[in-house]
Amino acid sequence: MTSNRVVEILVGVAVIAYCTFAVYTGQLFGRTRACDRRQEPWKFWTVIVVALGCAVALLSGFATWRSVSSS
Repeated sequence: MTSNRVVEILVGVAVIAYCTFAVYTGQLFGRTRACDRRQEPWKFWTVIVVALGCAVALLSGFATWRSVSSS
């Protein structure tokens, strides 16, 4: 059970690091194309906000892989 939580924390930290890098460089790098902050500001900031929301959910434990046993 602890290994699942470690994975959640690592993924959350990686997403926050990616968002920090994207804000610093001004570009989002995707699989097929990049998004520039100056050319598409709404798209850029929407992706950043959604990604940070996912990272917060992972880091706070709201998105958990642990199975809930019913009694």
